[in-house]
Amino acid sequence: IIGFNFDTLVGIIADSYENSGILEHEVKISFFDENGLIKTNNVNIKNGSCYKISLNQELNRDDELTTPKFIWITAESEKHGINFFAVSFNKSLSYCSGDHGF
Repeated sequence: IIGFNFDTLVGIIADSYENSGILEHEVKISFFDENGLIKTNNVNIKNGSCYKISLNQELNRDDELTTPKFIWITAESEKHGINFFAVSFNKSLSYCSGDHGF
């Protein structure tokens, strides 16, 4: 969820316990809304670290939305060991909800 006083923080984790034999993951991160693909980023995440994203900052949408908007994200890698976590929150009320990838 982004805009209208909401933000979502995303962490994409390269779990070195699941795949200790590599130095980094090449990850394709895609962002979608109800109209389809918004953008795609290709990033390298060092094994044992986390790539952090604020959806409002990443998509430059914080001030332009007058209602909350749902965003879907995919993280793809040729190597196993990538995990995905997200926390959406209301910036005024501090209510939050979390999710994780499978």
